[in-house]
Amino acid sequence: MQVAFCNLHGKVDFRLFARESCFIGGRNKGVIQVEWLGAPSSLMEDCLFDFGGHDFAEKGKERHSAIWVRNGGAGVFKNIWIPDIWTRDGFRVSNTDAPGQVWMISVEHHTDVEVVLEHVSNWKIVALQTEENLGSEQACSIRIYHCRDLEIANLFQYRVQAIVEDAPYAAFINNCENLDIHGIHCFSIGPCPFQNAALIDGRQIVRDTEIGTLHVGCSGI
Repeated sequence: MQVAFCNLHGKVDFRLFARESCFIGGRNKGVIQVEWLGAPSSLMEDCLFDFGGHDFAEKGKERHSAIWVRNGGAGVFKNIWIPDIWTRDGFRVSNTDAPGQVWMISVEHHTDVEVVLEHVSNWKIVALQTEENLGSEQACSIRIYHCRDLEIANLFQYRVQAIVEDAPYAAFINNCENLDIHGIHCFSIGPCPFQNAALIDGRQIVRDTEIGTLHVGCSGI
């Protein structure tokens, strides 16, 4: 692992995590596993954020995000697996308009939400998979709030076969402008996939769960 730490202004623009396993052990309350303030050319690649077992009683208990990109942070995130059940959400980006890219990321088994994007612009996410298992029956796949100029492609939103409780929406989208999602797949091999693809601005329901392109403008779909 090679690391160059970046300040909020991105004066250092190289940061690399490669072939790493990140595991907090569940003993550090309120922890963020990785707080990321990198510049657009920084890189995180081939990382596992370990899970600490399958006991859903510990899910989301007093821990925060596995990865939190914030306050102008950016970079390239590639080939990342986040089944860490102890964090409240797996991948969070907030308060940045610096360009970011995500390629091949799987975020799984959190209590409320897998991926959170808040006040974000100029990001591209390709091949995002989310997965809900037992203990995550009411979790949604992704929340996108107050964002603009985002592109998401090949979004796979899966619920495991063992889940027998319905969840209404895979995504919650509020106050977004110029958001494009290409290739939405909400599915399960069990009886209870997500019932609807999205709820937009608290009133518009996207009922289809297999969608070629969903475009959200400044006033909804």
